[in-house]
Amino acid sequence: MLARARIIPLAFLMLSCTGEPAAPEVPAVPAAPVTITAELPGTRTAFGPKEGDAWPNRWSEGDAISINGVASDQLGPEQDGASKAYFTVSGIQAPYKAGYPSTAFSNYSDGSATVRISPEQTYVPGSYDPAAFVMTATATGDNIGFTPAVALFRLTVDCDPSVRIRSVRLGSTNSNVAVSGTFTTDFRTLKPTGGYRNYVTVSSQEGIPGGAPITFAIAPCDFSISGLQLEIIFSDGTRMARSATPSKAYKAGMMYTTSVKPVEPARIKVAYYNILRPEKRSQDALLLTNEVTYNALGRSILATGADLIGFGELDPGALPGGFADLSAVASQAGYTWKLDWPNDISRSYHWGWNYSATCAYSNGFAYNPSVLRLEDSGYVWLQKNGTDTYSSARSAYEKAGSPERTVVWARFTHILSGAGFWFFVTHLPTASQGGGENMAGGVNAFTAEKAGDAPSILAGDLNSADSDADGSNSAPIRILLQQWTDTYDSAAKAGGLGDCDTYDGTLSGSSESYYYTWKTFTKNRPDRRIDHIMTRGELEATSYTTVRTTFSYGGKVWCPSDHLPVVATIVIN
Repeated sequence: MLARARIIPLAFLMLSCTGEPAAPEVPAVPAAPVTITAELPGTRTAFGPKEGDAWPNRWSEGDAISINGVASDQLGPEQDGASKAYFTVSGIQAPYKAGYPSTAFSNYSDGSATVRISPEQTYVPGSYDPAAFVMTATATGDNIGFTPAVALFRLTVDCDPSVRIRSVRLGSTNSNVAVSGTFTTDFRTLKPTGGYRNYVTVSSQEGIPGGAPITFAIAPCDFSISGLQLEIIFSDGTRMARSATPSKAYKAGMMYTTSVKPVEPARIKVAYYNILRPEKRSQDALLLTNEVTYNALGRSILATGADLIGFGELDPGALPGGFADLSAVASQAGYTWKLDWPNDISRSYHWGWNYSATCAYSNGFAYNPSVLRLEDSGYVWLQKNGTDTYSSARSAYEKAGSPERTVVWARFTHILSGAGFWFFVTHLPTASQGGGENMAGGVNAFTAEKAGDAPSILAGDLNSADSDADGSNSAPIRILLQQWTDTYDSAAKAGGLGDCDTYDGTLSGSSESYYYTWKTFTKNRPDRRIDHIMTRGELEATSYTTVRTTFSYGGKVWCPSDHLPVVATIVIN
């Protein structure tokens, strides 16, 4: 007996949106005579050349079928590529229940059997994994016309052939959608058992060239309720995800085709800026806690060109509505500001309310809403001493020691790529203030609990440098580096430091004389690189720099703060 199965392609379904495939044409599956004979453990049935709108299946050397639970011998080379083939089987009687490939069928009993569609399929250039392409047939005579029991999903990743793809996973978020695995069959339809899976993966050890079609054999299933998802893993480890919600169920005997085009990994520019609280400035500097200073701070903020900025040492005047409203000064950058942390307790330090305690080490952030979407945000208190290293309780500041510190957190989505990440801003104490090691451990513990393995960015004045020079206070940062990667180091490997390997300090001057210029204060001083941007997860920094904006006042050249803004370009894979 022989078989000829025709699979009709549908209109393209663009997976980056909820596209609607065109109504499928009814495939022609003409019955063809097959002479029953012999057995084979594996098969190599493949597509023939496209004929009009159909891809005919052709028998291949080595193919075998199962008749009433008995497997046939493999086909010889003389039948390779034929539209009909002859199989010999012994010990069977009509009526016939036939299945292809023979190795997919087991436990035949009284007209039914178990059939397996492998959830792990091997890439075959121009075709599908033949071991997964299940066909069934019933007949009372020696001529059997096979019908595909699976649907085919054909994906093309539209990129250069030099780009190699390790694997592609097609699946559903709904665990009840049976895409592959174990089914029972009456040789007309498939019924899932407890051994089904909601996904199929096609992979290649050699790598699939970009632009080459990748074909999945899947059980007839309905992605129209929960949608389908694709996860593409390239040979270099880069991942890409796409999703869509088809309007109709996928049917056996039909091919559904689509293509996706990889986008460049999301790139964001992240900055951190300690703007220096006013009461710590020298007598001369106090004269500049006015519009001159804050305009200069605004210019420094704009000069970062950042999509996302973490801030330290905010005070009421810098907050929205303050006399030196930073959000107003830098509004031309289009930022949305979240500067008033914490904002849900009855006392504060520099958030603009009356209070009796003192602590000026407040944190905040600003972001560009055309680039990033803020999903959620909040803060916790770091604990200076004890076994509890952080707390979100309203009264936790009472155990935070002096000066009190927080971690501000935010969860963002990069709008263009859809990539998500976490952002954390903190400010650790100096060595003389104490508690830095415990609070660094608190940062690690909180961020790990909050974000897990998700891509994360940590920015802040850590008052710590990974250096053996005197005054580096290296213990806190080395605790953080157990979980985090310094963007300075990543950018150095990528050749993106510029002259920051020479001017590696981030302090522009001391709190008493912060009008020192960056040339005289930061040059070759790794112990003064205390402002940091760090990454964790699938993130990589490609560049790192400091912004060295100065201004003249009273015959002196000043920096707007005793810290320089730190800026890193980060790629989200």
